Amino acid sequence: FPSKTQPSLLSEIRHFLTEDMMFGPLTFQDGLTGSELGSVSSVTELLSTWQSLPESAVAFHARECHLSKWFLARAEFSLARRFRASNYPTDFIDPEGRERADWLRNWILSETRAHRNKLASGVENVHSADASTTIVRLGKGSLGGKGRGFRFLHSIEDKYSLSTLLPELEMVVPRSFILATEVFDRFIEDNKLMVPALNATTNEEVREMFAAATLPQDVTVELRRYLEAQTSPLAVRSSSLFEDAFLQPFAGIYESIMLPNTAGSLEARLDELSWAVRMVYASAYCLEARAYSEGTGNRAEEEKMAVIMQEVVGDVHGDHFYPSLAGVANSIDFYPRPHTQPEDGCAQLRLGLGFGVVDNLPSVHLSLGDPANPTGYAEGEMQVSALNLAARPGAAAGEDSLLVSLPAESGAAA
Repeated sequence: FPSKTQPSLLSEIRHFLTEDMMFGPLTFQDGLTGSELGSVSSVTELLSTWQSLPESAVAFHARECHLSKWFLARAEFSLARRFRASNYPTDFIDPEGRERADWLRNWILSETRAHRNKLASGVENVHSADASTTIVRLGKGSLGGKGRGFRFLHSIEDKYSLSTLLPELEMVVPRSFILATEVFDRFIEDNKLMVPALNATTNEEVREMFAAATLPQDVTVELRRYLEAQTSPLAVRSSSLFEDAFLQPFAGIYESIMLPNTAGSLEARLDELSWAVRMVYASAYCLEARAYSEGTGNRAEEEKMAVIMQEVVGDVHGDHFYPSLAGVANSIDFYPRPHTQPEDGCAQLRLGLGFGVVDNLPSVHLSLGDPANPTGYAEGEMQVSALNLAARPGAAAGEDSLLVSLPAESGAAA
């Protein structure tokens, strides 16, 4: 035991707290050679490093119970108890009797990620998120109406294990990158857009001033990082404070834009994404949005807009991109057939992307009380809603050429 009179007392106490009680960084070492393999100071760093540690190091730290001690020092009591209760190698032996440190590695990663996502309700700051994070946010403030909805859906997916609920059906809530409302506030303030936008007399005037504005530099940096890992078509979606509110949903008022994301360079794709974000922002001040706000007792200048970026679901078909089917489901069927009930619910389906249903193009209507007998267009007669991969979105091209309807005989419906 150290003596309180010895000169090195503070040093020994510091060593005891950081090394023995593990309040300091966790230093990894090879279980065979004893050589150091680096250290981590946060859960994010741990997940990144643990993933690439050699199995000899994974086994060594499991036998020494280092992870349970390290998590306990960080008040992560449930994880600490779970890891402490595990027994390596006994709990990680395959049918051939071999120790499986790789199983242990994957289990540790899975448990830690699930725990962290549960604590954060699936939402993580862009600087601490990793590939398992369901919602990545940039900026403070609100996620907006749609953002709150996706956060709720992710919590339901986790609570009821939707991904494995039906073995033959994969149900996935898309991952999202969200620019929170603080980014919108900074954009409006930096470019001094509030008064000119509220005084604009046409939607084109609003779009032109927003197209000429610039996003904050740090936002542009993060959008570039996002595109480095995301090369599939993107949906850039509105998520305002007023949107999806009970009894005042603002449905269809604001802009959402689909991007092919196929330009030849990262900077060109970044320009297109930046333009799309600014057009979503501009839609907060379009004439329809301002009129709807006034008609519902809200003030247009109090509106704030978050923007959600998600990967579009579908496949490439020549110069076009679309899924087999898309649609909208409702818990109440307002137009039931004679032998079905409103509470049965209903769905409207269309070939390709869902914008055709939202835009009231011909679609198949089915009651969930009698799904075997849908009404509406036959499959061979219905056009296919698709994203034009050859279109170049931006201030010059606009949005009209991005979304197209293809004839059924083009092979798209096959």
